[in-house]
Amino acid sequence: MTVDPRRPWTLILADLADPWSARLLDHCPHPRLVVNPIDPIDAWPEPALAARQVVVHTPTLSDHLLRSLATLRRAVPPTTPFLLCQQPLNRYHQVQPHATLFSTILPESTAIETLDRHVDPSPRAALPAIPIAVISSLNEIGGWLTSACLALGLHARHQRKWSNDLTEPLALWDLPVLDDDWEQTLRHQARRRAIVVLSGFLDRPFVNRARTLGAHAVLDLPCDHADLAHVLARLIRAVPGQRTHYLDSPSATPPGPSARRRILIPHPSPARFPWEA
Repeated sequence: MTVDPRRPWTLILADLADPWSARLLDHCPHPRLVVNPIDPIDAWPEPALAARQVVVHTPTLSDHLLRSLATLRRAVPPTTPFLLCQQPLNRYHQVQPHATLFSTILPESTAIETLDRHVDPSPRAALPAIPIAVISSLNEIGGWLTSACLALGLHARHQRKWSNDLTEPLALWDLPVLDDDWEQTLRHQARRRAIVVLSGFLDRPFVNRARTLGAHAVLDLPCDHADLAHVLARLIRAVPGQRTHYLDSPSATPPGPSARRRILIPHPSPARFPWEA
């Protein structure tokens, strides 16, 4: 197979029978070469030697696979990103001795949110200064998230709980998983705004459940500041244009002077956002 070295190949070591691997594949740049790591890799195919980034998502980091990755690491430029999307079955004693093989190690539960930031680290333009709500019952976490948003140029305000007077089209929620009504609250609030859920000890079932209920992104808490900025940028830039639509149905009373805060981002229907079309 003839390979054009100028093409940015992405080498992916994953079993696409795993639906989570298939989801990660959608966030990897084209052209892509997928190798199933379940099969022993005795020699790398020619496109792998021209890879611009390597993404690994496998439940078993065998000694044979790690030796093959070390061989590939020596064959490609040292700046080539090697990303491990770590599955729960990847144990510490397997990963830690070989951590230097990888430039980045991501938990698989949130890798779909941040993988493209690591495979394409080019600088991003500044974000438009939109309003954003930070919902957290903990002052320390709420203050940190608010400060992170303010540093990005966003108009952020912290509230300890959801309230009916919130008009922000985007919200960060430090989700209290011990509250019995969190699912109902998420489903209700996701009909009014885009929500980034933050929580600890994330796994596949929780992330899938949160997204089913309407979350537009799910991140670990605490999270990397750059990952948070990346997710917010994706949500904000995905909105086409800056037309003037209310978040909720306008009343018969003409809007007052404060209404400008409510019309920065379109919200054409309670069920779908513009970037989901």
